[in-house]
Amino acid sequence: WEIAWLRAKDHKEKGNQHFNRKNFEEAIHDYHLALDCLKGTDTQRLPSDDLKSLLISLHLNLAASYLSMQKFDEAIGECDLVLTADPMNPKALFRRGKCLAQIGDHQEALRDLVFALQMSPKDASIAQELQAVQNRVEVTFSCMEDEQLFERFESDGIVPSFHYLDARAFSLMKREFPVVLKHHILAQPANAKWNLEYLSQNISDAGNQVYISNGNKFKYFDEANNAGKYDFEIPVTSTRVSFREFAEKLRNDPERKYYLQQSLTQEGCGPNVISDFKAFDWEWIKRMQHLLDMGSIKNNTLWVGAKGVVTPAHMDEAFNFFCQISGRKKFILWNPKYFDCMYLYPIHHPHDRQSQVDIENPDLERFPKFANAKSVEIVLEPGDVLYLPPYWFHHVVSIDESVSVNFWFIMKNDKKSGVELPLKKQSEIMAFRRNIEKFIGDAMGPSQVGKFLKEMQEGRFDLK
Repeated sequence: WEIAWLRAKDHKEKGNQHFNRKNFEEAIHDYHLALDCLKGTDTQRLPSDDLKSLLISLHLNLAASYLSMQKFDEAIGECDLVLTADPMNPKALFRRGKCLAQIGDHQEALRDLVFALQMSPKDASIAQELQAVQNRVEVTFSCMEDEQLFERFESDGIVPSFHYLDARAFSLMKREFPVVLKHHILAQPANAKWNLEYLSQNISDAGNQVYISNGNKFKYFDEANNAGKYDFEIPVTSTRVSFREFAEKLRNDPERKYYLQQSLTQEGCGPNVISDFKAFDWEWIKRMQHLLDMGSIKNNTLWVGAKGVVTPAHMDEAFNFFCQISGRKKFILWNPKYFDCMYLYPIHHPHDRQSQVDIENPDLERFPKFANAKSVEIVLEPGDVLYLPPYWFHHVVSIDESVSVNFWFIMKNDKKSGVELPLKKQSEIMAFRRNIEKFIGDAMGPSQVGKFLKEMQEGRFDLK
């Protein structure tokens, strides 16, 4: 294997020399010889990182050679091999983007080039190629990030909206601010057809999870989570029915509201719906998962509700890409920094993570600090995708009969060196608060949490 390794590196070097002399066919021949040297060898004895690095460099060099010869399909094939092993390799994304632009697939070229620039923001050649493709297709978005962006939008009370490839959108997502991604193709296979009629015909008669309310509010609860033994009245009922029966009740029962919440990974969604779902833009999802350092996908949920359905203000401990498929939804959001203004239920209460405040008619005598909570709003149109970071409070209203799909990602907790101190991200501060509350409740009993924290604070930190 040592001889084979040396021969492979020798052929690679010869290929590089041919490439520099613009002898591309000879370069391709030598790169393939290098790959052949590694194929029949006991490569398991090689350090895996060294082998991977050599293989990637050979396929990248082959892509560059084919690109120089305008053999775009072959170059794309080599880039695909690299991106299978290293999904965010900037050179592979750049070269594949150039090839896609040459064969007229400008939308895919834009995606590759934007991701390449995000990985190598100082690479002028990537920026130049991206600008050239933008000019060709007359798609305008910024390639520059903006650190003060959200603050300006917050002062206007709106959630920022950008083309999903705009660097400003990525800048907001990296800083855990919400943003609406416009012109997105994430759920494109569903956007044109997932309405009640299509879903009634294509989701099987297996039971779907449906919640029923005598009013219009659907407040989340977990009846089993009541270690504090709080007085609690179940706000909604639930049942499992066929989608046809749900659609019939949704449109024809004037007394009650219905809201379907169905996991798209469960059996019963039907082959056509599952086929559409599999055709979603999973490559983009995987790239964002890597770039935003998110954990694995927690769940994908199909949300179908009547006009006027309300999900009261709450927060989730997960990253969320929320895709609006049909109808419109209004989101009202609050930054986690307004934690003390939102009056969450205790962590050991069935309404954990929910606000006690009636957002539409707040009782400021009971909840005076809520007046200080500054919100931002957005109406999602069909095709929009809302990025919602963990711990952002959100109150959701269905303006129309509505179909939505979301992607929940768990928060990573695998940093070997621990969390960087002092805590700076609002998500980390919120998680810390919840962990303290849970620890005290588990150690002393849920009823003692408030008393313990009050006694700990009073007279000790308000120094005169």
